[in-house]
Amino acid sequence: MAWKIITDSSANLTDAQIAEYGVEILSLKYYIGDEGYESYIKGEKIDYSNVYKILREKGKITTSLANREDCDKVILPVLEEGYDALILSFSSGLSGTCQTIINSVEDYKEMFPDREIVVVDTLCASMGQGLLVHYAVKLK
Repeated sequence: MAWKIITDSSANLTDAQIAEYGVEILSLKYYIGDEGYESYIKGEKIDYSNVYKILREKGKITTSLANREDCDKVILPVLEEGYDALILSFSSGLSGTCQTIINSVEDYKEMFPDREIVVVDTLCASMGQGLLVHYAVKLK
């Protein structure tokens, strides 16, 4: 069976890397006040200049872990297309995202008993997580 690699936006992969690697991205959200924003939208360049400006001015920006709906949008289509899934998640020490993915995958395994779905808690973020994705792609 063919494998698809999935990670979340905290891996900070560039659009070029995402395309080259053929990975799927689970977008994490951030909030400025009550307004929520996706940290990754496929095919769209996101301008973070306002985010950095707010941070420099000591403004408040919060983040949110992925929820079940977020997982469904990214992981289910991969399984429906017939792929097995290797999911490299943001560190469980920094976010509840990995646990949300694990909980979702328990249901997906019942829905797709013939698929292999592996969740890896990378125990890192940013460049460390992105590097693990890079090596997973090379090993694939």
